[in-house]
Amino acid sequence: MQRMIQDPTKTYTLLLMLLLVLIGGCKKDKNEHPVLVFKVVNYFPNSGNTGTLITIEGSGFDNDLSKYTATVVGKQAEVVSATANYVVVMVPAGSGTGKIELKYAGNVHDIGTYTYQALSVKAISPNRGPVGTNIRIRGEGFSDPDKPAVVTINGNPANIVSLSDTLIIATVPDKTLSGPVEVKVKESSSKGPNFRVQALFDITPKTGGKGTKVTLIGSGFETEVAKNQVTFNGKAAQILEATETKLLVQAPDGVQTGRVNLKIEDTPIEGPVFTVIAPPTISLITPLSGPAGTEVTITGTGFSTIAGETKVAINGKDAVIKSVTATELKVTVPVNTGTGNIQVSVNDQVVAGPVYTEQAVGISGFSPDNGNVGTVVTITGVGFSTTPANNTVTFNGVVAKVNAATATQLVVVAPQGVSTGFIKVRVNGVEAVSPKVFQTSGVITITTGLPHTSVNAFCAGQHGEFYVLFRTYNQVYKVDPNGTVTLYAGDPNGRTGNNEGIGTLGRFTAPVGIVMDKQGNLFVAEASGNIKKIAPNGMVTMYVASASIGASGLAIDNQDRLYIGARSGSFFGFVIVTNGVPNYSFDLYADPEGRMAIDGVGKVYGSDLDATGRYAIGDGSYERLIGDYSAGYADGSYSDARFGTIGNMIWADTKKLVLVCDPENNALRAINPATQKVTTIFKTQKGFKDGGLADALFGDITDVTIAPNGDIFILDKTNKAIRKVTF
Repeated sequence: MQRMIQDPTKTYTLLLMLLLVLIGGCKKDKNEHPVLVFKVVNYFPNSGNTGTLITIEGSGFDNDLSKYTATVVGKQAEVVSATANYVVVMVPAGSGTGKIELKYAGNVHDIGTYTYQALSVKAISPNRGPVGTNIRIRGEGFSDPDKPAVVTINGNPANIVSLSDTLIIATVPDKTLSGPVEVKVKESSSKGPNFRVQALFDITPKTGGKGTKVTLIGSGFETEVAKNQVTFNGKAAQILEATETKLLVQAPDGVQTGRVNLKIEDTPIEGPVFTVIAPPTISLITPLSGPAGTEVTITGTGFSTIAGETKVAINGKDAVIKSVTATELKVTVPVNTGTGNIQVSVNDQVVAGPVYTEQAVGISGFSPDNGNVGTVVTITGVGFSTTPANNTVTFNGVVAKVNAATATQLVVVAPQGVSTGFIKVRVNGVEAVSPKVFQTSGVITITTGLPHTSVNAFCAGQHGEFYVLFRTYNQVYKVDPNGTVTLYAGDPNGRTGNNEGIGTLGRFTAPVGIVMDKQGNLFVAEASGNIKKIAPNGMVTMYVASASIGASGLAIDNQDRLYIGARSGSFFGFVIVTNGVPNYSFDLYADPEGRMAIDGVGKVYGSDLDATGRYAIGDGSYERLIGDYSAGYADGSYSDARFGTIGNMIWADTKKLVLVCDPENNALRAINPATQKVTTIFKTQKGFKDGGLADALFGDITDVTIAPNGDIFILDKTNKAIRKVTF
């Protein structure tokens, strides 16, 4: 050591050489190929006689013949050839029935049993294909005068097309999986090579859209991606992974509903149908904040109830799904979520929701969800202070008084100046936001000056006015924006007839419905089925002279087509009138009552005198969809909902709801086509009172109409009133 120190140049040189050796050794280790393990997976044939060639199949083999020795029943056998996957051995003379052994690299491998006999399966062609493929099986000892040969593929009997002593042609049977081809003659049997059945059994998922990852499940797939081709209704898909039994592919751009087809090299295989569906939607998430472990409810559409198809992430962390329906998810907030968007993925179709914040304070809901100044609102959630003064609550920025408080509930009063907006709760500097807005809502009376209580229908005009129909008096009254009521059309003495003329010179006979088109023309349906037109100048003319169809109401869609509910002795359903031409094709054996509603996609909702809730589609089909034959009162799904009676209804396009008058329950109900649920807007006692929806009183819910700006109005015949409803 002392000498090395005395000669530093030699020391540095020696250290440098050692370093280079170490680096070289590391590089060598890094570039070395992994050692393949010697593994035997199959051998064939398992029978024959002297000179039969036995093929041993596997991996990790060496092509150097000198490294192998083989014995058949203890006798030395010649190793004829060797590759990375196959070793071929020739059966020596004098062999009998017994073991085949292969020695390689000092290890003896027991290959299997060889039966010395005349029967032997030596080769098959082709060695892969779909069910129904004809296989040519070559060998010897196949024919026997007493008993024909039997062929099985992986144990399934195959139909023999032709047979000689050295050649059999057999057909791959249905429901066959990949496996050995075996021939049996009398008591002897011989197993040959495996036949790879190329089949597509199923796909998962079966629904989705662009970018959905779909797994094809089958057999005989090529493990080399490029040798498989997958199409969705003719469009090529990208293959991401491939094994012999599974292919992972991605649905292509522009994917449409249709079959998923597979081509393995030159073999085409037809698969199941993949159905394209819309991505999921999120309409509400509650709460939007809270600690880890909080249960979050996500409301929307397009969720899948099939396990694994719906996934939820909060700020990128997977959330545990506790329950799922097509329209609602319940998930648990994971630990260390932080703050970030909630995302719902259904079969790789992703929709982003609002931001969720992991914190101590959260608002899960509040009730009622609408009201005005002075409305008492109960807020539920977590992390509230039990001291009322330590909770700061605002309604759209306006501070409200907190009357009572627990850790999970606050009772507050909607403040002066309240308007539609979010409720916020701040505790110790931490602020939570409500999952939805508090709606300022209520009832305001426009007029109580209608002349009679026999009013049965009305519609809103284009300039804030209303047109009110009185069947008993055969008259149409106009209510100006200032509330002034005047006779607009029809005989002053209530006389019937088909007289045409301006205003009171025109006559009606038992009018049952009234609507206005985009040009300001009024249309009045009569019980007979006639439709009369009132032009903007007040001119009354016959528009449709109909056969007697027993009209029950009149509706109009967004294309200004008229719909008459009809219930005569020979026609039950509805009539569509386009540019004055009626179409009587919709005889649906229904008994409609009141005005129907036509939603934004043309579906027609109409009631039935014998059933509380029927649903008709514009192409003429008809089915009971909403409610039940028995009357009652219940919100919920289409099948669970109950109505006392179904009166007039209308489509509220801005709210995407069908509004339904339920006079028996003195209620305004709403049908939501997106969620397929029925809810109650308000349900009141009999009387007359303006105020919040929970406090207002109505004498009768006779009809509902919607102004061009989306405002909603109720006709209350008992109080001879038109009343505005906000919600």
